[in-house]
Amino acid sequence: MGARLPKEPTHPGKILLEEFLKPMELTQSAFAEHIGVSFKRMSEIVNGRRSITSEAAWLLSQALGATPKFWTNLQTTYDLVYRRAGREVGRIKASVWGPDALTLPHRASLSAGRSARRAPGPSWRRWALPPPRAAP
Repeated sequence: MGARLPKEPTHPGKILLEEFLKPMELTQSAFAEHIGVSFKRMSEIVNGRRSITSEAAWLLSQALGATPKFWTNLQTTYDLVYRRAGREVGRIKASVWGPDALTLPHRASLSAGRSARRAPGPSWRRWALPPPRAAP
C-alpha cells in the first residue's frame, strides 16, 4: 500500500519556528545570521512563502541536528498536497508503444543467460519515441 498524504500538512517553515526556534529562544534574525542567509529569506521560509531548497535543508540540518531528508520530506509532502498540477493528463497506454517498448534494452539478454553488453550505436535510439502513426 502507498503512503497516505496528510490532509493539511504543515509548512516546514512553521515547524522550524514552532519546534526549533521558539524552544531555543532564537530570533529569525539571529538564526538567519548564524546559517548565513538573509533575514528576508528566513522570514519567507518561516511564513510559508518560500520553499525549503536542498541547500536550505543542508544548512538547517547542520545548525539544528535534524537530517536534510527531514526538511526535504516535509517540503515535498506540503508541495504534493498544496501544489498539485493545474491540469490532468491521461494515462499512457502500453499499446501505443508496443509490447516491448517499456522493457529495458538489456533485459532480454539477461534473462536468456547472455552477457548484458550494449548493442553498438547511439544509445538514444533505444529510448526514442516510435514514429507517429499514419492517419487513416
